[in-house]
Amino acid sequence: MRKLHLVTILTAGVAVVLAAGARGSAIAEHIVGPGDVQTKSSPAPTAVDACTLLTKEEAVSAVGEALDQAKSSGPFPVPMGGIDTAVTGCAYESPKSVHGIKLTVHRVPPDKAARFKQFYQGVCARKECVSGVGDMAWWYSAQHGELQVLKNATLLIIKLSRNGDGTEAVQTVAKKALARLP
Repeated sequence: MRKLHLVTILTAGVAVVLAAGARGSAIAEHIVGPGDVQTKSSPAPTAVDACTLLTKEEAVSAVGEALDQAKSSGPFPVPMGGIDTAVTGCAYESPKSVHGIKLTVHRVPPDKAARFKQFYQGVCARKECVSGVGDMAWWYSAQHGELQVLKNATLLIIKLSRNGDGTEAVQTVAKKALARLP
């Protein structure tokens, strides 16, 4: 599970660097007027507590073994696709193995949802897409250990570490988490 956290940190770090270099922050747009600079800001995205979207029972079912209590993280800002997101996380880890599940939630302001979706349409086009989950969903890799799901102004990232194929378990978790989104 420690590797899972390292991958999450590295993924977020790469996304920050790429987004900052490619587009800069989308929250503040600078408008140059006669002799001054004004800032027009979007409302801050509303964070969602990721642990309200995934119960311990669902996590245990997906992982297939006993898990410790949830570990919550965030909210904190992370740029994704050139748009500032409010990020929260919820992780359940096994006390006896490296197995577990982590749900990360990225939210953007409603007025940025169309741009966010456009960015992720490009991502989905390069990945193995999954139908019937959210507005669009895709596997991060061929191993099906991580599912990324976009629904309106929210991106869910579900990472599962367990014995055996977790394809169905991850999709079930995604559908239940989506149903609880505010």
